[in-house]
Amino acid sequence: MYRRDEIAIGLFACLAALALHARAIFWPMIVFDDFGILARSLTWSTTCANLWIPANEHAMPLGRLSTWCLVQLAGRPTWFPAVCAWQGPLAFLAAMGLLCLFVRRELGHPLYGLVAMILFGVTSVHAQAVTWYSASFSVLTLDSLLLGLLAAQRWRQTRHSIYLVLCALCTALAPGWFASGVLAGPLCSLYLLPSRDAALPKSGTGPSKRRFTISAFMAMLVPLLGTLAFLAVSLPLTGERIMHAEHYSGSTAIQALGPVTGLLNTGRSIVENLTLGIFGISSVDCPPFLVPVLLIGLVWLLWKWWRPARERRLLYLGLGFILLSYMLVYSARAAWPYEGNMNRPSWGRYHLLPQVGLALLCCGALPSHLRIGGEQASSGLLSRRPAFVLCLGICALFCIQLPRGLLAGPPYEPEQMEVLRRIERVDECCRQNHIAAATARAALASLQLPLCGESDNGWELLRGSADPRVMTVEEARRLLQNCE
Repeated sequence: MYRRDEIAIGLFACLAALALHARAIFWPMIVFDDFGILARSLTWSTTCANLWIPANEHAMPLGRLSTWCLVQLAGRPTWFPAVCAWQGPLAFLAAMGLLCLFVRRELGHPLYGLVAMILFGVTSVHAQAVTWYSASFSVLTLDSLLLGLLAAQRWRQTRHSIYLVLCALCTALAPGWFASGVLAGPLCSLYLLPSRDAALPKSGTGPSKRRFTISAFMAMLVPLLGTLAFLAVSLPLTGERIMHAEHYSGSTAIQALGPVTGLLNTGRSIVENLTLGIFGISSVDCPPFLVPVLLIGLVWLLWKWWRPARERRLLYLGLGFILLSYMLVYSARAAWPYEGNMNRPSWGRYHLLPQVGLALLCCGALPSHLRIGGEQASSGLLSRRPAFVLCLGICALFCIQLPRGLLAGPPYEPEQMEVLRRIERVDECCRQNHIAAATARAALASLQLPLCGESDNGWELLRGSADPRVMTVEEARRLLQNCE
């Protein structure tokens, strides 16, 4: 049962999280990779044709389908930015709620779930994942991952096999949005790792205990089957393009992989992005000799914080969110400069999963430090003092994070809307004169859309007539001259 005070604090946290990204939400833009994603899902036929065409190294069939739905909802090019701008924030609010529910169930009190929700949501360290349409698919991946964790959690609580099936389904779907989804299976398996103090059948010792342990170990492998199933389907269709993605500059993805560089940059990012990000600080180049010292200090603080905790499942899961995510990203980006580049807000999308890990590390040991007892613990009530402290914490975090939230959003270029209106007028002319989109593109000179790539032709956003007639390019050009 959810009480009004818990719901009110959760809504307050969601409102603060949205307010941090208000500039990008209310002044939306199509930026760089957004153009290609929209152009490849403009109609149902193009969506189906590009379903397994990766965007860089992201095999995103679910993203292609969701983009087609948004394009249909928008209806016209001038509405594309506004409609797409809400995908990230709405998916992010869903992630906040799912994380709150997961921690609430795991630790047995709403206070802990709200703390995790606030630490994860009321920050601008991962603002790019929320405000940039191309990066918002990473938030949808996180939603799928959290649903998988909730299913795994229910299996631990009930031992009903259906929840393992649902968990595997979620881990199979997670990479369909964004490449980071390949971590969904390993992270859910990490959560299901059998612990020494796991509950055993009341009458079971010896063989029963052994059967229980084997059952728990087999269950731990199920989420990995979902990830493997996706890779088995995806790699034959997308592997060649991903392996030779353009930004690898002639190298293959394997050749560009640098695990040693990835490990070093992981340590730097924990200090420069994740830890300093709590205080709204970014774009700091920490001296290399100081990073190991600070990391040792952070490990010591983590050990002191978690030392009294009896159940450390969230400790391992939180570390997994941070280390696996950063290692995957920085190893794959080993050839790219880190200092002055990867530690800037323009790469904030890479801190989405680590921020979840940070929230788990901070709130997972709270039951060992807070004494919630008596009627409050049994009923799950929030007293006035914790509720006041939570609201005060939301306000403090909002004020700390607001400057970066305002500055980290996509750039604003009002001329983009003028170009979109021009595309809209020509598209209407195509429908009136029964001109196919391909014919119109051939008849028109290339059109640059502000904030998008130089090679992106704005006329790719033309959908043309649904019942085109046969005509020459010259005839189409003559008909379209009066429309621009």
